Amino acid sequence: MSEFSFMLPDLGEGTVEAEIAEWMVKVGDQVNEEDPVCAMLTDKAAVELTAPVSGKVVLLAGEEGDIIAVGSALIVFETSESASVVEPQEQPADSSETPEEAAPQTPTAGSAKVMTSPSIRAQARESGIDLANVPGTGPRGRILKKDFEAFITGGVGEPSTAVPVQSLQQPTTGTTEIKV
Repeated sequence: MSEFSFMLPDLGEGTVEAEIAEWMVKVGDQVNEEDPVCAMLTDKAAVELTAPVSGKVVLLAGEEGDIIAVGSALIVFETSESASVVEPQEQPADSSETPEEAAPQTPTAGSAKVMTSPSIRAQARESGIDLANVPGTGPRGRILKKDFEAFITGGVGEPSTAVPVQSLQQPTTGTTEIKV
């Protein structure tokens, strides 16, 4: 067993510190590489950080709301000696399976940890929607924006409230938006 210290990276050009907005893990949790571990706020952006290695969380740098300097230890992981070996993915990226054919992955019934972005958490909180009821189609059951929008419009599952989220509805202006 060895320890890996995940140092807070520079989250924006010239930032020197960031605030811990939300911990998505706690001491003792087992995480896999690329699992979301925390959301950080800078004066420029809100950024969700993922685990750089697989392992057990042994130390967190502070509580939500604490300010952490860039370059200081954010999380310490206990890793196995074979952590440097990259395991192949279960499914190739260019899968011929369409999103309709893919079975949505949802967190287990006893799981209190719902994987999604901080912006979707905020929208759900404002709308009174329990994210445990929203089926996620992302990696490891992660709730994506399209999953949340489908849940609100009644396309998937039963929403806990009938309150529409205004920020998700597109106004009809008669113009066509073309992304560059």
